[in-house]
Amino acid sequence: MLLKLRYCGNLLALLCLSWALSNSAEAQCLDSLIDIASKDWRSSRSAPITTRLRKHSSRPSKITIHYTGTAKKPNRTVDQKLNGLFRFSANDKTDFKHNLWGDIPYHYFIDVNGIAAEGRNPVFQPDTNTIFNPVTKKGYNPDGHITIVVEGDANDGLLSSQKQKLFAMIKALQDQYNIPTSEVNTHKHHAGNTDCPGPVISAAVSEYRRKNWSYRPNKACAATPRDLQPKIKPKNKRIDSSDFMIIEDGRRATQ
Repeated sequence: MLLKLRYCGNLLALLCLSWALSNSAEAQCLDSLIDIASKDWRSSRSAPITTRLRKHSSRPSKITIHYTGTAKKPNRTVDQKLNGLFRFSANDKTDFKHNLWGDIPYHYFIDVNGIAAEGRNPVFQPDTNTIFNPVTKKGYNPDGHITIVVEGDANDGLLSSQKQKLFAMIKALQDQYNIPTSEVNTHKHHAGNTDCPGPVISAAVSEYRRKNWSYRPNKACAATPRDLQPKIKPKNKRIDSSDFMIIEDGRRATQ
């Protein structure tokens, strides 16, 4: 009898171990999906200006999907695209009238080849030109949103490599921040006064929501927000309230 109990106990332990290993294999935590860290694409001129950034007021609770609004550029590197986006976001006043942000507006970037790169430190709110306007009642408050931007516009579709990485990134961010699928949405869903991220990516987000509506977080991937940026001192720049006006979502920035 004792031998039978011991055998059953060992068998149960093996089954539990097998389940745990298979579960961890299926779970792709956020760190394993990042191909390019923030510190690895930034040049000496694209250090975040943290005095222009605002921290989330609490733990992030929403995942919001954007597109760059520009045609895919397979011949340019991720470094070139993100440094270009930084220049547009933080330094460039020649494109159209806008004031300046302290970094690229998104937390994660997925390029034409499905390569994922870190963008803005996720402890900070994203930026958007569709900030809530109390007069028109349009726009939204980006506090609490974690953003993913996919390279492309409304006319050049969503490549399978991009879609695969997007779905994996959404799932990993849900795990990390314990965000339900009901809070996975598009920029247009929140703001209303934009077409971002276009019909194709919007359809993909709807597909993800249908397939993962009964999502349960994987506790093995849970984590508190971490500083993913290099430790860089803020630039000595005096700013005023006009620096916080909002601009277009990176349009033409990566051209």
